[in-house]
Amino acid sequence: METILPIIGAVVLIAIFAIIGYSSSIHSRDCDILEEQFNHDVQLTKHLMGLCTKGDAAKLIDKFYDRWHGLIPEWVICAHVMQLRRYLEVEHKSIKDITFNHPISKN
Repeated sequence: METILPIIGAVVLIAIFAIIGYSSSIHSRDCDILEEQFNHDVQLTKHLMGLCTKGDAAKLIDKFYDRWHGLIPEWVICAHVMQLRRYLEVEHKSIKDITFNHPISKN
């Protein structure tokens, strides 16, 4: 009886550590998928910003923030929002450039 208790305790500890290891591997896989979706959304938002006016592009940035708020750490979202705002202020084309580069109709 005295030798069974330590063996049962060791088996329980091994089971607990196995469950913790398995759940952390699932969590890290989910984080990788979320990170990939976030990075794709950053690039998509930046591309869409190039196709609209500055006012609409600013609205896209706000929507981007709203989509990811609470899912990604705040400092990561803010860093990407600042990158998008810098793109908006420095590299965004005027409406004249957008109209001539991306005509609405082919006629």
